[in-house]
Amino acid sequence: MYKKLIYSLAIVTLVTIAFLFNSCSDTPVVTPGIENPNNDAGNGCNTPNQFCGSPGTAFIQNTCPGTVTTIDLWAGVGNPDAGVLVGRVEFYPVSGTTWKVKYVFTNSSFEPTSIHFSIKCQLSDIPHTNNGNPIPGQFQYKFNAPFGSFYEFNITLPSGCTCFYVAAHAGGTLGGLDCFNVSIPPGCVTISNLHHAAAEGCYFTFNLSNAGNFNGSYCGWCMDLGTSVLDSNFNCAHMFSSLAPFPEYLKPSIEGWQDMDKINYLINTWQVGQSIQRKNYLCQNVDGSGVINTFDFQKAIWRILDLGPGSTYSELSDSLVVNALVCDMIANGEGFVPSCENGDLIVFFIDPGLNPNQTRAQPILTYAPCCDGQGVTAWGDGKYGGNFSGPNWATYFKWCPTCP
Repeated sequence: MYKKLIYSLAIVTLVTIAFLFNSCSDTPVVTPGIENPNNDAGNGCNTPNQFCGSPGTAFIQNTCPGTVTTIDLWAGVGNPDAGVLVGRVEFYPVSGTTWKVKYVFTNSSFEPTSIHFSIKCQLSDIPHTNNGNPIPGQFQYKFNAPFGSFYEFNITLPSGCTCFYVAAHAGGTLGGLDCFNVSIPPGCVTISNLHHAAAEGCYFTFNLSNAGNFNGSYCGWCMDLGTSVLDSNFNCAHMFSSLAPFPEYLKPSIEGWQDMDKINYLINTWQVGQSIQRKNYLCQNVDGSGVINTFDFQKAIWRILDLGPGSTYSELSDSLVVNALVCDMIANGEGFVPSCENGDLIVFFIDPGLNPNQTRAQPILTYAPCCDGQGVTAWGDGKYGGNFSGPNWATYFKWCPTCP
């Protein structure tokens, strides 16, 4: 499962010469962007979206980003960049004040284990703790698995109002790529013992802590030649999955940000120490095969993400090997998605934050395997709904049986 997580490499002659400075470039530069991206859970909506009719269609949008048309079930919205759509909630009339609620599960990587549903005239009537966290175990309607691809049940509409506050919850587990995405911590993680490590087959080695499932030691690579690392420890770094939307604030620094699929392909196809057919800039075979070393691998990453880097480390790399790696990524890496079934690794990357001199530190990419299963909670309109007031990621919405 952990293939290629730490590369093996024969010691490269003169390797340490290139690492006498602890940076991707020897001239620190200030990189545009914000120091702390918005890592609040969900969208922080204070008002709910409003739906009406059957099966339930949005008719009043709140001001939070995102457009909704159906009452979608989202899991993993503790990280606003990594929510996973797992299904939807629908309403159907039965008779009088009796309606049918139908949970439809559309994501095969999500295995639902419980359903909790509450519908009230006032938001304050939905069971909650003193600080505002909802208590799904006290909702009026509670069901346990198995469910299959959908589950439906009848409810009685509360009296005294024509529109209702609704909290629709589903507990379960996510596996595979979705599990990886929602496991990325939304807040600060800690980087320690960061140092160059060409002899270990990568550009950087470092430790992660305060990172949940990602705690551990890693072998990683430099994403941008123009920024530096001036410290070995960062207490508020931020992690991102390469399978999630690329963070806007890092795009000015990482010119090839849209090509993370090619980087995933590279990580899962080639290793330092392997042989590859050399190629020229036209991707034509020349001069037989060459052995990939740390600098070849790093320069190939820069060629994709940094649109460079020219002559950097030219004395320690083989430009024809670099060309071969880049040509292969361009030819075969477009649209590549790691396969959990094949034991592929998934690239994630880290923005360490600011150096001691207040310049942006070097973003680092590294990789980990799919996770087998992560317990999650899904909520109706969970990506863009109204947030309960407590420190949680639960959402609610409004629904009216009759559309205005």
